[in-house]
Formats: sequence, structure tokens, C-alpha cells
Amino acid sequence: MTAMRFPIGIESFPVLREGGFVYVDKTEYVRKLVDGNGYYFLSRPRRFGKSLLLSTIQAFFEGRRDLFKGLSIDSYPYKWDRHPVFRLNLVNCDCSSPTGLDSILNAHIVEWEREYGRNTDEWDFPQRFYGCIRRSVEKTGRKAVILVDEYDKTLVASIEDAELNEGFRERLKPFYATLKAASDYIRFAMITGVSRFSRLSIFSDINNLYDITSDKEYAGICGITADEIRAQLSEGVAMLGKGLELGFEDTMAELKKNYDGYHFAAKSEDIYNPFSLMSALSNKEIGSYWFLTGTPTFLLKALRATDMYLPDLNRDKISDLVLYSSDSYMTDPVPLLFQSGYLTIKDYDRRRKMYTIGVPNLEVEDGLYRQLLPIYLNR
Repeated sequence: MTAMRFPIGIESFPVLREGGFVYVDKTEYVRKLVDGNGYYFLSRPRRFGKSLLLSTIQAFFEGRRDLFKGLSIDSYPYKWDRHPVFRLNLVNCDCSSPTGLDSILNAHIVEWEREYGRNTDEWDFPQRFYGCIRRSVEKTGRKAVILVDEYDKTLVASIEDAELNEGFRERLKPFYATLKAASDYIRFAMITGVSRFSRLSIFSDINNLYDITSDKEYAGICGITADEIRAQLSEGVAMLGKGLELGFEDTMAELKKNYDGYHFAAKSEDIYNPFSLMSALSNKEIGSYWFLTGTPTFLLKALRATDMYLPDLNRDKISDLVLYSSDSYMTDPVPLLFQSGYLTIKDYDRRRKMYTIGVPNLEVEDGLYRQLLPIYLNR
């Protein structure tokens, strides 16, 4: 029997498929997306599979059907045409000044201009981006696909510096407005990030952007459900159980206690943290894998600044309008804690449109208290 290869930190769909790694089939969601509205926004915590999702969509629109053999989407009657794909990833952006953003935008555009040419009359980033999109369609005869990964990297990194944050917004808003201006040339667009900023929205010009963050239909698009574990990862669970000296169901209970409990929509199914789950199956050991990859210092500062009472994290009530906004985190850090994966939806009062928010699982609870306790003891 071939040992299962778990894709720890692998965000490339081609690498994952060609390398024989375990892939929890999410292509039914991809089918819904490509057959639907065409312009999407998705917010999910870090390491929940957003980059892998975009890589999967990219492979689909590049016509790489060989990578999808045996997966759900392979059974649908698509032509598998190759479209020009523009993928912008801000994860490695230098966020210390707006010039860091300028540098990474320019690097991407220069690469696209090598492929599709440049008009010297196009002098700023939005114009050059628009020109690349238009020429790609003229060159290939097929509409373009736009994929943006970690759109909010600069905004989150500068959230404590209002002037710097505004500088990033001033650059990003006209750049993303290109998606509206070039809509006649675009087949599909998707923007992902951890948080959702509403103040002076950088997406206000894109009036057809469908936010699927809290859509129940897409609740499981990132992360892993219990049904997916039983159907596709049962061998890994059995091997973990052997290492823990537990039976299958007891091992499932341990995984649920430590990594389950995420809800991204009211009354949605439970979602497991995919990074911690895959790490536990790979290492055959329960551990604090996701939490140890980094806790944003601004969250700890916000909790300290607002004198957040720790037990309130497990029974806080918040309106739907506030829950999905990250603009006032220094007066109320709960929305950003929710969007970052440290809190989740526990219940929803539909009549009052109020959410009950709490810590999702033991891994997060243990990690939060270990990080926060020194702060409170110092005070």
C-alpha cells in the first residue's frame, strides 16, 4: 500500500496533482463558480486553502484537463478552452511603504506586458493593466481571467497606521476599478483575502462583485468537512489512530475537538482547519499546527487596548453588519478575530440578525490563552 502524501503548505494545484499528494476534491465548487456570476470575493482565514483554490481555478481556465482526471468537474461537458489568466499575488509585498506595493504591481504588469505587449501611452498601473487585459483577448480570441490572492495584505499590515493604510487604499482602488472598466474583456474574476474592509471600499466601483464569504452554498469551499474526511481521508485517520492508540471513532473525536468548529455562514456545516488537519495526519500526532504558524501582533494589541474580557470571547453577540467589517478593530476587535479564524459563528438569531461568536476549537482556545495570558499578567 502506497503511503498517503499530505500537502503541507502546498498551494499549487499542478504540483499537488502531479506529485501524487492527497487532494480533497473541491472542484464541484469550482464548477458552480465558473457557471455562475463571474465576479467573486471570498474571505477566509490564513492557511485555509484560498491560494490552492485560485490555483485550481487557474488550471481549469488554462485548459489543463489532465490535472482534473477522476475529479468531480471532469464529468461535466466543458470545452476546456485555454484563457489568458492574470494572477496577482500580494503575499510577498513589502508593506512598510506604498512603494513596496508599487514594486510588486509593476513586477506583475511587466511580466504580463512581456506576454501581451505594451502601449507607450499607458503610463500608470490601471492603464497598463487594462491594456494587458484588452490585448490578451485580442491575441488569444478568448476572454481573460483575473485572480487576486491576498488582496488585503497591505491593508492588514498597515491597520495601525492610518496614513500608510490610506496610501495603500489610494493605489489599490483605481487598480481594482480596472475590473469594471475591462468587464467586456473578462470571463471570470475572483478576489480573496483574510479580511473584509468596508470603509472607502476599494471595490466600490465593481458593482457586480458577488461576496460568497457568508454564503451557505459556499461554506465548505475552503477547509474540510467531516464527510470529506470520512470519504477521502479515512486511511490517514486510521494511521493517526494507530499512533495515538485509539480506534477510528475516538480519533475522529480528537480531530473534531482540536480542529473542527468553524462556521462561515449562519447554520452552516462544521469546517475543519485544513492546515492543522493535514499536519496531524502527516505527523500522526495532535498538535497546535495552525496557531504556531503565526499570530498577528495587531490582534493582541487590539485585545489589550480594548480591555477585552477573555470569557466574553465565547459568548459575544454581534450584528451581521459589524461582523464582516474590519475597519474599527481598535474599538472592537471581534470582527477581525472572526475573519482571522480565532473566533467563529456559534449561533444566529435570524429575527434580531445577531450572531453569537465563540472560539472554534481547543487548538485556538489553548493558543489564544497562552498568547494573551502574559499580556494580562503584565498588567
